[in-house]
Amino acid sequence: KMCMVSCKTSDEINRKHRLYYCPDGRAVLKGTFLGIYKQKSVRAIGRIEKVVTCRRIDLDRREVTVESDLTITGEEKKRILDATREWGSSLDDHKFYLCNEMVETDYKKKTEGGMRWRRDCDLGHILDVRDLPGIDEISRRLRCKVW
Repeated sequence: KMCMVSCKTSDEINRKHRLYYCPDGRAVLKGTFLGIYKQKSVRAIGRIEKVVTCRRIDLDRREVTVESDLTITGEEKKRILDATREWGSSLDDHKFYLCNEMVETDYKKKTEGGMRWRRDCDLGHILDVRDLPGIDEISRRLRCKVW
């Protein structure tokens, strides 16, 4: 499954730092893959590796207070801090969906209008495969598809 999320104003930050963030109160994204959508196309996809809720992000002290049994690595902490700094406002009480890699694609929406907050899809069905290939191949194949 891939969860496509609309990132009209944050897509560059999401792709650069290989993550997606949303307020903690939003429903949990369910899927293995994350699709970053902007301007009628999924522009990048990544495999979700970890989901963490950050209660407090202190840019001055470079501290991240995480609510969960999971721990974050130094590299993941840096990505969260950098994304928060670039966003320009507090991301306290936000969920972060962390991907190990984010690959460019162009999975176009052919119908009129934009996409609302999110949409889930079955990559196996879209790509007509039982076993999904690697993320680079998924990205390549999605470029030939429309939805």
